[in-house]
Amino acid sequence: MLDKLDVRILEIINKASSIVRSISEKEIEVGVLFPSVTTLDIKRNLPTQIELNVIKGRLNALKNEKYTYFVSERWWLTERGKEVLGKTDSNTSFQTTSLSKPMGKILEETFSKFETKGEETIQHQVLLMKKDELLKEIKKLEKRLIQKKAELNRIYKTIPKD
Repeated sequence: MLDKLDVRILEIINKASSIVRSISEKEIEVGVLFPSVTTLDIKRNLPTQIELNVIKGRLNALKNEKYTYFVSERWWLTERGKEVLGKTDSNTSFQTTSLSKPMGKILEETFSKFETKGEETIQHQVLLMKKDELLKEIKKLEKRLIQKKAELNRIYKTIPKD
């Protein structure tokens, strides 16, 4: 039986930005759906009083119950996890019982649905990181400029006037 914390964890995974990566046949068989998130990302979206070891325990329990899937240090929502949230969508779920389409076609359709958003999200994150780096560099340069101006003023004061 899932409690509020379990459902909240599933919601956090469900709302995460998608990442474009290859999907193995095994992952499709267990019903892995996009998007994915790290344990620390989940921790950041929960109240601070909930300890990381509690979150890890809940995530492992959700994995054992087949609500989530863990690979490459990321948590992925499965079809069962989506169903619990009441957000099952026939357009995004994988057919695990009988494949009427070839595996390649399923993967192609999946990536075409999520690829653009994933690339935009990653590109956006890269630009935000670059912006932060540039802002830090500007602040350092501004501090250095202020120091150099002060140093120049001290030098002017020590030069005798004729």
